[in-house]
Amino acid sequence: MGARGCDSPGLPGDGLTAHRDYPMISLDNNAAERAIRRPVVTRKNAYGSRSNDAARLAATIWTLTATAEMAGLNVLTYLTAYLDACGRHGSKPLTRPDLERFLPWNASPGDLHAWAQPPRPG
Repeated sequence: MGARGCDSPGLPGDGLTAHRDYPMISLDNNAAERAIRRPVVTRKNAYGSRSNDAARLAATIWTLTATAEMAGLNVLTYLTAYLDACGRHGSKPLTRPDLERFLPWNASPGDLHAWAQPPRPG
């Protein structure tokens, strides 16, 4: 790479162009690799999904937990709140509009704050 690396803005093959123009873009792929590590290790430890239904369920759970983490929520507190709501709903999954409350982009500021806290003991 030599002197060309940082001194040649915009030249083809200059891997730093995106980072210079958009400093929020990481120079490496570590964040993406860390994001998929947990599902990959879990799947490996479980000897794979072994069925399409199990693979779909795993993908749903990993998407749900990743979304909660990205929203700054405590996953255990968030899932507990959802399951408690299901229990009050006749032990059935929630449907709209009750389910809409649990989408982080639709949740009230109070719910988001409560779901970001560590789980209550007991």
